Amino acid sequence: MKFLSSLSLLLVAAASTGTSALPTSSTSTSTLVVRGYSASGAETSYCLWPSRWSVCSKVKDHAGEALTAAEQNFPLSSLHNGKGDAFRHCYWNARMTVDMGKGTAKTFADLHEEGGDGPAAEKDMDLSNNASGRRFGEEAKNGGGSDGDKYARALTKCKNAANSGALKVLA
Repeated sequence: MKFLSSLSLLLVAAASTGTSALPTSSTSTSTLVVRGYSASGAETSYCLWPSRWSVCSKVKDHAGEALTAAEQNFPLSSLHNGKGDAFRHCYWNARMTVDMGKGTAKTFADLHEEGGDGPAAEKDMDLSNNASGRRFGEEAKNGGGSDGDKYARALTKCKNAANSGALKVLA
């Protein structure tokens, strides 16, 4: 079933982006096509419904943008349980909130954290930073302007929060 679910997500990504999302030597069927972003079982189940493929593709795209921004703004050593990881979760949720609303962003962030076998402290960290991101996303949305302007404001808010210690970290 895991292979079938992963394959479904790959096909969804390919259909929604117009590109090939089939695995290559650098990817596997266990990822959502974005390096560093692996869908949870709950996300996979949610995204199997054709009516949800578009929103699932957007979530994947926002995860990729957040990862790229984290890699560009924080040391590699901080991308797991450090400031870079906290920023990534914050910015992913902020972007989803700007694009799809706070409720949809929370649904996906919660699905992503659901059922993981990682340490409880990591889940708590992620949930806290996800909530901060949704708050910053709402603030960025209310500032008006283009989506690009809103994403830029959200990025700045998440980056400042990570650097000031306002986001939760473990490392």
